[in-house]
Amino acid sequence: MTPETSRANPQSVGEYDKVLTNYPKSFKLAPARLKKGMALLEMGQKSQAIKELREVVKRYPGTEEERRARAKLKELGVAATAA
Repeated sequence: MTPETSRANPQSVGEYDKVLTNYPKSFKLAPARLKKGMALLEMGQKSQAIKELREVVKRYPGTEEERRARAKLKELGVAATAA
């Protein structure tokens, strides 16, 4: 990520949570969950980030977000699904 697009902080994670909570049928759920996972990772919260990325893989199969989450999990050296 470039400095212009890197905005990982607790406030950004909170904003993604608002989308996930307040708009359960929104087409923006997959991107919001993916971005939340990436933001958590940037903030050093690896276990929470892995949980969110796995949720993307589980809930949004066949999407670009699922592909990106799966790639990031592979990069981290962890399975795409919990054992």
